[in-house]
Amino acid sequence: MASDSHGSTSPPQVNVMASAEDKPRLTEEEKRANHIASEQKRRQAIRDGFDQMAELVPGMSGQGRSEGQVLNKATDYIHQLLEERKLLIEQLVASGVTVSDQDKKLIECLEESRKIQEEKPNRDFGGRYDAAQEDQDDEGEQDEKTNQ
Repeated sequence: MASDSHGSTSPPQVNVMASAEDKPRLTEEEKRANHIASEQKRRQAIRDGFDQMAELVPGMSGQGRSEGQVLNKATDYIHQLLEERKLLIEQLVASGVTVSDQDKKLIECLEESRKIQEEKPNRDFGGRYDAAQEDQDDEGEQDEKTNQ
């Protein structure tokens, strides 16, 4: 170990740049394999997320289904739960119980959501989730942004 003018010792200096330069670069085939593995991992995470969501939605557990069905049923179920909560809050208010500002805001948000639903009643998430199509859509959006 080297010592400085104050008599303390410091660890030896390591040339980080030299070790990075010594590291071999990935071949195109290795890059491609890494990309494929990353994409497969991402898609599996999406599938796992849909499976977890399906387990939470009544009537969806253990069924063969498309991601579109899971999304449709999940949003319907969330709206149902929110409506039930709204009714409970309204009952509390009617009986003279003071409710939080957060609960009041929930009622406002539900009313706004209902208006949006009425404007777009035919929501359909389509069939199966297509990650490749999603990637193409993302690339198309990027192209549009760069062309503007």
